[in-house]
Amino acid sequence: MGDKTMRVAFVLASLGPGGAERVISLIAAKWIAHGWEVSVIAFDAPDAPVYHNFDPRVRLVRLNLPTDSGSRMA
Repeated sequence: MGDKTMRVAFVLASLGPGGAERVISLIAAKWIAHGWEVSVIAFDAPDAPVYHNFDPRVRLVRLNLPTDSGSRMA
């Protein structure tokens, strides 16, 4: 009947030292433990530091895109 694995992705500006990033690392660990597939997508550079521990099964995707907080999308 098909694969019933839950898949979820978080999208962030960066994997910086903030509290939201920490909470996402904790939620991701819990969902991984339940058998979910978890991806974390960030706009920052692939070589930028990751300040929180992510389970190695979490897929980290670093897009290397500028994050100009002052711009607005048209």
